[in-house]
Amino acid sequence: MSSFEGGERLIVGKEVSWEAIKGTFCKVTDFVPLATLKGGRITNNTGLAPCCVLTVESAQLPRETLMPVLHREDFRNLWELFQQRGVNAEEEVIISYMPVSQRGVLRFVRASKPSFHIFVFPKGQLEKIYDAGFRPNASELLAWLEGNKPIAQWHPKYWQP
Repeated sequence: MSSFEGGERLIVGKEVSWEAIKGTFCKVTDFVPLATLKGGRITNNTGLAPCCVLTVESAQLPRETLMPVLHREDFRNLWELFQQRGVNAEEEVIISYMPVSQRGVLRFVRASKPSFHIFVFPKGQLEKIYDAGFRPNASELLAWLEGNKPIAQWHPKYWQP
């Protein structure tokens, strides 16, 4: 994938709040590791800097956006996908930011929890998800979901479907 360049892209956490993208689906168009994974250990990362940066696009964003990945488990999942499994030309990676819900003092714990749900779908899935004309009835939706299962997926360890 291409190199990391800021330019005119928006950055999640700066121009776009994390809350604004919560629960939306974004297509990952670039993965730039800023750390490495060797022998199960993350190297070249102080723990304060992002482990990697994703370039994403979505119907919910006005233009291409950079998404820093800070949590180590999220990075491990992305590393496994992009560096070990790989993504072929007929697939697309869709990511959704869904932090664990916490109230009061526990909301500060949320930042220490992994937050990304990662899916590999056949190319064109994001357009289907956001197609305003796609309004299936219940039986059509079940058939669509059955035929459009993710090829692969990664979720935070705490997540229960």
